[in-house]
Order: sequence, then structure tokens, then C-alpha cells
Amino acid sequence: MLIMTFFDFFLKNFMKKIVFLCGLLLVFIGESLTAQSSHVTCRHFKENFHTTHFSEKTQADISRSDTIDILNYAVTMDFTNWAAKTITANCNVRFTPKINNIDYIDLDLEQLTVDSVTDDSGQLNFTHNDTLLHIDLPNPLNINDTSNVTVYYRGIAPLDGSGFGGLHWTSNYAFNLGVGFLADPHNFGRAWHPCFDNFVERATYDFMIISSGGRNAHCNGQYLGETILGGDTLQHDWRMNDPIPSYLACVAVANYATVQQNHNGIGGNIPITLTGLPADTTDLKNSFVNLGSAIDAFEFWFGEHQWEKIGYVLTSAGAMEHPTAIFYPDFIANGSTAFEDIMAHELGHHWWGDLITCETAEDMWINEGMAEFSSHLFFEAVYGFDNYINRVINNHLDVLHYAHIEEDGYRALSGIPHEFTYGKHVYNKGAAMGHNLRTYLGPELYRTGVQSLMDNFKFSDINSTEMRDHLTTATGIDMTSFFNDWIFNPGFSDFDIDSSQVVPNGPDYDVTLYISQKLRGAPALHTNVPMTATFYNDDWSVFETEFMVSGAQSTTIATIPFDPVMIILNQNSDLNLARSMELLDIRTPGLHGGQRGKMQII
Repeated sequence: MLIMTFFDFFLKNFMKKIVFLCGLLLVFIGESLTAQSSHVTCRHFKENFHTTHFSEKTQADISRSDTIDILNYAVTMDFTNWAAKTITANCNVRFTPKINNIDYIDLDLEQLTVDSVTDDSGQLNFTHNDTLLHIDLPNPLNINDTSNVTVYYRGIAPLDGSGFGGLHWTSNYAFNLGVGFLADPHNFGRAWHPCFDNFVERATYDFMIISSGGRNAHCNGQYLGETILGGDTLQHDWRMNDPIPSYLACVAVANYATVQQNHNGIGGNIPITLTGLPADTTDLKNSFVNLGSAIDAFEFWFGEHQWEKIGYVLTSAGAMEHPTAIFYPDFIANGSTAFEDIMAHELGHHWWGDLITCETAEDMWINEGMAEFSSHLFFEAVYGFDNYINRVINNHLDVLHYAHIEEDGYRALSGIPHEFTYGKHVYNKGAAMGHNLRTYLGPELYRTGVQSLMDNFKFSDINSTEMRDHLTTATGIDMTSFFNDWIFNPGFSDFDIDSSQVVPNGPDYDVTLYISQKLRGAPALHTNVPMTATFYNDDWSVFETEFMVSGAQSTTIATIPFDPVMIILNQNSDLNLARSMELLDIRTPGLHGGQRGKMQII
């Protein structure tokens, strides 16, 4: 931490002709800090959940997506056996080969019992080992052929061993969560329907959900209506026209009521649905009073909202970013705005994670870190820049103190190990680097680059290298150094003023700064880092200048209108560096201190 103070005594008596930089750098590990209270949502659960499972398989088997393109899943699922928590279902998978002579298709399906598989010709031969469903096709297929298979299956849909992921049942709800924390791969669409369960395969969906007892179903996309099947048994039909990965497909069944709203977005009207148990809808509306502002903020930064609607559906646990039907815990939609960070984070996924999706879990920071940064941008839009920068600083302070302890060392964001996919590096350091990216590019080029990224990769997957290259092309700023220093390698850099020289220049002063770079947990010195120096006069007037720093030592010259008495680098936390900085204005005797400084001054 760097604690910087002004003293009137020094200003008046000793500092007329010198530059005074008073700093104390405290580097420590494991210092007690009030942690964010968090166990209530998908995001918070993921931040605090760490498995000791070390998997050799770090991504879904995406090779099938090089040979077969899944076009559509049509899932019919019966939830009428509520007491036994069992489903009876079938899923029609429509696909086309990408290469010639395809005579089988392998689908992921976890544990559920497969009764039969058919196509238009009749019964097909298959094997199922509780994980992989292998289906022999009656005739080889070639490029441009289109075929389909229908899988009939039943049973108790599995839950992930972590307690998060799979098909959850309570007395009020049945719903899926599309990732499993212990699952390998983490994608967990296979827990309730046969699919290519990876990040790169996208398909449209049709859902035909059967329920009874006054319950109805909510899924991705548009509601097409219901059919009475007899008595109180109904079939609810939904269609998702935009292609999504299997882990983002969703179903929730309960005695739901829906509040319909509308928002005027960049491209016109955006329908909004807020869905919960009838007793919860008033609290839900009150907790989401700033949803419209979140939409405006994200369209400003990331571009036009691309999905056909924005929907939130209350469940009993977990927040999950299913596009158009975000699942949201009922106990945090409590009528207050205390959990707006979660509301904004999950909406941010409509761009980061849903519209563009990380190619593999090793780049999960693109999904989760940037969604978390989105929540910071929401607070800036609604509550002002000071609120935003305080959240940025507090988030980074938490990273500096704990990320390397909780996750066995300093981690690069890209290439994150399987066991830390949903950890502090991905979420919190990822968000910190979202702020750094904004500073490297500047606000306008940041908007230009990110909006171009969204437009170019929408409804597809992306990796960190592709993100780097596209941002470079779209902005004209070479992002190689940023990604090498902050994304592809672990740790942090810091910059300090070794010394300075002041030379009068007419009515102005030429100030030469000699700046050194230090590292914390990083393997190499950072290059091409944008830096700001703030100069203070003895009457508290301020002058700022921007420049670039690289390597162990950098030198810059600034011409300023006064002889400075104090100089501070990165005063406004434009960059998240290897330190936390707190600026205290001390003018009276007494005990002084700050939360971020972790010390007191007498």
C-alpha cells in the first residue's frame, strides 16, 4: 500500500524548492481483511469454491464440432412426476456433417437412462456408458446432408458433486444450472439433455415442457403458448432462435407469474420479463428498479443488445446467465437494491459469455472477469465515477491480498487451470484487467474496440489471442504488451519515482522524472504502460501529464506551470498495479489512518 500525506508545516517551511514524495510501501501476504460476504449467488459461490480435483482434461471435447454441426435441439420434457423428482424426455438433434462419410454421432448425456434412439428410418443401434451416447447412423452422411436423431431417456437428472450444476428440485422449483464446478468439462448441459457439451458448438432450441399442479415452464427465447394435455397437465412451448452453447440452455418449472416491461434501447424496444412466484414479484420489481440504467450503460460501452428479450427468472439458488432467461436467487430479490452488483453482473453476460463465449474454460476470464467489470460500469452509470473507482480499488485490493494465497500462486488469466476456473483470478483479477484495458485504450477507443469485437464475434466463441488481435486491428493500438503483461503472464507491475529534477523554463518548469519498475509475482518487466503523473503546487493547485513507461527504468520530461512540491504516479488509480494507494490530507494533529492503508499515522 502506498500512503501519501500532505503536511502544512512542510509545505510552508521546507518544500518551496524540492519535490517531496512521501511513500510507504507495505508488501505483505495474508493480512487480515474484511472479506466480501458472499455465498448467495452463482458468482459468489464460484469465487469461494475451490476443488482439490486436478483434472487432466481441461476442456470439452471440441473435436466433434470440427466434424459435425448441430443445428437444433428440440427437447420434450415431462415434469409431472414431481414427488419422485424424475423426468421423462426425448430430444431430437438435427445436424449436418462438416466432412464426408460420417456414419455415427456421439452425444454427451450424463447418467440418465436411454430407452431408445430413432431417426426417420426407425430404431438405431446405440451404446451409452453413462457419459457418452454413441449412435450408429443407418447410412453414411456427407457435407450438405441434414439428418436428425431422437433420443428417448428418463430418470433422476444428476447434480454436480459440488452442489452447483445439473437439475435442481425443491418443493417450489425445478431448474437446471448449466455449469458444474466439479464437472470435467464444466459445461453441464449434458445433465438434462443429449448434446455436444462444449463452448464452441451453438444451436437453436425448441422446448416442449410438460407440467401439472398449476406449474408452468420458462426457457430461453420466445414463449409460443401452452397446450392442455388433460386435467391440469399442460405443455409449454418455447423457441430460442439465436444459437447458444448447450450449457446456456435452460428450463425452470414452478408456479410462476411474470411481470412484463419494456425498455427503449439503441435498436428500439427491448422486452423485459421478470418472473417469480406470485408473492415475490413486487420485491423483484423493486430490486430491479435500475435494470434500465444497466441496459443503457452496457449498450453505451459494448454496443446494441442483440437478444430478443431480457428475462430474469427466480429460482431457489444460484445465478446463471442463460440468455433471455437469467436464473436469479429469490432470496436476493428481496425488494432492496443491495444485490444490484449481481443483477448487473448477470446482465453483463448478455455480451460477455453469451453473445461472445470463451472458446475453452482456460479463457473463462473473458466470460466472468469482463461480466464482473460490467457490474463496475453499471455503478459508474448509476452512482457516479467515485463509486466506480472505489469498487475498482477495493476489488483489486482483494486480489492483491488473497488471490495468490487462495489459488496456490500468481496466475495468468489465460490458461487458468481447471480447478481455478471459477476463482478469484478469473472473476476479480479479470475485472481488474477490464479496468486496465479501458485505461490502455482510453474510453473512446475502448468503446470502439469492444463494440467491434462484439459485432465480429457475436454468436460465436473467442480466445484471448483472437481478442488481442481484433482489438489491435479495431483500435490501431498494438495490444501485444497489454496481453503479454496482464493476460498471458501472472503477477503485477508497479512504478515508483526514483528521483526528479526541476529546471526553470521561463514562466514554467521542466520536470524530469526517473521512474523504476518493480514486479510482484510477474516473470518479466512490463512494457508500453500508460502512466499519469500528478504534480502539486504549495497552494494545492494540480497539473497532470500522461506518458509511457517500459522496462526497469524510464525517464520522462514534463513542462508544468509551477515548481512542484509533490508528485504522485497513478494517483487516480487509472491502472490496477502491484499496490493499493490511499491519499490522506492531514492538516491537524491526531490519529489518522485509512482502510486501504492498513496502518495509522500519529
